[in-house]
Amino acid sequence: NVCSGAFTCAPPTRQELMLGFTGPEIAALITEGCIIASTEGFNRMIEEQMSQNPLVAVMSSAQNWLRGVYLITKVEEDTGEVAFPLERPSQLEQLKEMMNDHNADDDQCSWESPDGTEYCLQPEGSLAGIQQDQLRTAVNQLVTPCRLVFKPKNNTLNTNTCADDKVTAVNLSRPFVPRGSLLTRATEIIATAKASTVDVTYYRGGPCDNESIVSCLVLGGRRTGYTLVHSGNFKKALLLAKRNAIQSKLEGRNQIAVGQAVVLQHLQQRPDLNGKRGLVQAYCESDGRFEVRLAEEERPESSSASTTPPASQPPAAIANIKRVKPINLKPQSSGIGKNGTVYAFVGDARWTRAQLLGEIAKSSWGLCQAQIPSDLFLPENERYAAVQPRLVYAPISEMSQYSNDNDDNDQTESDETDMVALRRGALEAANYVHGGGGGTDDDDDDEEDYDDEGQ
Repeated sequence: NVCSGAFTCAPPTRQELMLGFTGPEIAALITEGCIIASTEGFNRMIEEQMSQNPLVAVMSSAQNWLRGVYLITKVEEDTGEVAFPLERPSQLEQLKEMMNDHNADDDQCSWESPDGTEYCLQPEGSLAGIQQDQLRTAVNQLVTPCRLVFKPKNNTLNTNTCADDKVTAVNLSRPFVPRGSLLTRATEIIATAKASTVDVTYYRGGPCDNESIVSCLVLGGRRTGYTLVHSGNFKKALLLAKRNAIQSKLEGRNQIAVGQAVVLQHLQQRPDLNGKRGLVQAYCESDGRFEVRLAEEERPESSSASTTPPASQPPAAIANIKRVKPINLKPQSSGIGKNGTVYAFVGDARWTRAQLLGEIAKSSWGLCQAQIPSDLFLPENERYAAVQPRLVYAPISEMSQYSNDNDDNDQTESDETDMVALRRGALEAANYVHGGGGGTDDDDDDEEDYDDEGQ
């Protein structure tokens, strides 16, 4: 009973296979503003490896994943482009040698990957504006830090699939104090920006490019409540945070800064909001009010007349944003954001979309929507515990490897019982992402104006 004829249809791609294990709802959570967190089963596996061989913690990237809380900062369409941010002279020399070995007999600037794809240097990054025939000369004159960009020769890669989309995320749970050359460079940039008053927290963002600041998060910003600064532009992030703090001193702003943690007070029209905590995400010049993203999200009540099952029509959470006069705000006692706040991430984590789906299918990771500002108000050592109840996981399948239950014998039965609830949560979070989970300039109809006069 075995068919011996030739196959007439193409086999499924890895992307399609992984989607079959995770489901489309969970796959929809691989988007900017969502959180990836390690599962308890994955954590136990890492801890067992490190206890059996302490060198694992020192020599591998395992420590980056242990109870990691990763905020997805970027999802880029795969174009086949490869970029090299080079911080040290040795990195630049190694790349030059790689190109010289591949182009010993001509002046081309290219290298070949293990799969045989030839990548050619582009007049982009640090070589922007350079003529194609002058690239080799320009490369020989480069000094670090610099950034070189390569693309496949003759567009040989198939870019019609999203399987190789690049997913970048940073860990919110591993703060550290920089030392050595990293501290020296950061101190010099802070001095150049004249931003010594800005509050800066450094994080081990992940195992990739983990010797330099690769991205920054500045508290304050429409749509998400924060502003991401990519390409390691630490100075730009500092200047933005510094500007937010300085503008709090402008007339009529009540010493309140964009990016500051605040408490609502003296509201007459909505007294129930008095005492609520929030984050100032923007200032509206037109009406002299701050946009405040409250720590509690809103969930519209489901219509009792609806006949659609809850699992396919969950109430989507929406960001709770209010427009409030400066007089109705007071700073939180924590002082967060008063002087401008920057999270500087040293290193980050990177996957292709198919690779991350595969790890989710193995029960290495759960996903959920970030709750801003609540997740950022918490101390770093409490963030993992805070997101854990919100995580949704892939269904149990042949791919599953790591138990998320303390009782391994009851794991399968427990997960099968809870799967309906988990997938309902995944649907709800997916609806949040695609149905308006954040405030924007165009969301004025969803925001309410409150002031001390009840207008």
